Amino acid sequence: MRQRIARIVLPVMRRAARSYIAGPELGDALSVAKTLGVRGMASTIAFWDEDGAAPDDVLKACLDSAQALGSEKLDCYLSVKAPSLQYSAAALLELIDQCECRKTRLHFDALGVDTAEPTLALLEALLPRYANISFTLPGRWARSLEDADWAVQRGVGVRVVKGQWPDPRCRSAIRTKDFWRSSSALPEAPAR
Repeated sequence: MRQRIARIVLPVMRRAARSYIAGPELGDALSVAKTLGVRGMASTIAFWDEDGAAPDDVLKACLDSAQALGSEKLDCYLSVKAPSLQYSAAALLELIDQCECRKTRLHFDALGVDTAEPTLALLEALLPRYANISFTLPGRWARSLEDADWAVQRGVGVRVVKGQWPDPRCRSAIRTKDFWRSSSALPEAPAR
């Protein structure tokens, strides 16, 4: 059943994502980031891996991206998905080494609500090593207010989004409105 749904949903998701994807190669993303930079707009680069991609391949793509961002001097940061790296602190420390020497912000994207807890635990472990970290905070998750408090207490920058995947435990529009109202207290991502 899951494979049948994936065959239907994934092509639709890929089509919808086209306006957010520069192209299949790192050079495509860098070209768009340069164009945006000339227009005074910041950007982010992320490797969009397919389900089942080998974590070593994902790490290599992320390392290549961090290296390219550092040599291009763009107003751009690197976004990663911790589950794609199997929440590996060792892999992320390698990536942090690359980001740190190039002063590149490392941003953690949100996926499903079930990935939030292990992602924040990983950030907690990485923060003493590298402070130029931020994460995506979906506004319609039941846990988002607590995650916002976590960010405020640690001075971690956030990117607030609606969230692609809803939290089945958070069906209340009032809760979402309360979150948006309270998000003004969140720290912004570090300035570049």
